[in-house]
Amino acid sequence: WRYAADLGMKVFLQTDMLALSPPLRAHLDRLAGMDTEDDRLWAVYRAGLRELFDRMPFLAGLMIRVGEGGAAYQLPGWDYSSEIAVTTPAAVQAMLRSFLSVAGPADKDIIFRTWTVGIGGVGDLHTNPDAYDAVLGGLDDDHLVVSTKYSAGDFYSHLPLNETLSHGTQRRIVEFQSRREFEGFGALPNDLGPLHQLALRTFLAKNPH
Repeated sequence: WRYAADLGMKVFLQTDMLALSPPLRAHLDRLAGMDTEDDRLWAVYRAGLRELFDRMPFLAGLMIRVGEGGAAYQLPGWDYSSEIAVTTPAAVQAMLRSFLSVAGPADKDIIFRTWTVGIGGVGDLHTNPDAYDAVLGGLDDDHLVVSTKYSAGDFYSHLPLNETLSHGTQRRIVEFQSRREFEGFGALPNDLGPLHQLALRTFLAKNPH
């Protein structure tokens, strides 16, 4: 990763939140009862993020996702896992403000993926501009980037364009999928070039961010 950074690439690590291990879960249980709106919980993750940036100063930042996770993503034999626990607007805001308080002084970026697959109070954040405003409205920070799939749902080519990408004041990333799972991971021909072109032209015309 350092080699890639030295060659000019921006290197981001990514994780689902909450990222957990058995000792960490026990510690968080004692501190805040796994309440993701409680700053005592986020103080632990702030310390971890600060340590990460101190030990890997070549990183450009961290990408986080809160809407997928759990046992299905745990590899056999690993004690590290994730849990879908950041499920309210207040919890997302607490998480982002906490991470940004570390990223800013380190001049790193936090990329927040809005993929939330219908879970909790932020379940329609991905496709609903009102939910986007409820969660991210007023959360303006130079080190925050919001990353969103171009389609109003998963990467199905027949879906309409995602209205939330025409919305908001944060810096944005438009997500496309290169190893396309719904085309047999690229084995089945389906030229999406014109569709991706339309999506980019539409979003760039509507949203300067």
